[in-house]
Amino acid sequence: MKREQQLCLLLYQALAEPIGLAIQTSDPNRLRMQLYNARAKARDPDLAILQFRLSPFEGCDLVIVKTRPEFKTQASLVQGKLRGKASATDLGPEFSLEDL
Repeated sequence: MKREQQLCLLLYQALAEPIGLAIQTSDPNRLRMQLYNARAKARDPDLAILQFRLSPFEGCDLVIVKTRPEFKTQASLVQGKLRGKASATDLGPEFSLEDL
């Protein structure tokens, strides 16, 4: 599977979660830019509600959060639970977030 496809899988996994997805990576800024590019190339309007933020939570580096009215404030994000978590190992041995 191509990296671009794997990044799209992360986007759709985040979309399926109630609030979003927490991701561990060694380079969160680089992954963030790649996710923005993957979202643009996917041209799926449903993905427009996703934002990519440096994580306010300990133990993860980047969060993909939904921007719906009920999640507009940082307080509601912190009070909610990010159930989804991903790491490079979740994506298979041929894929490494560090390589992105």
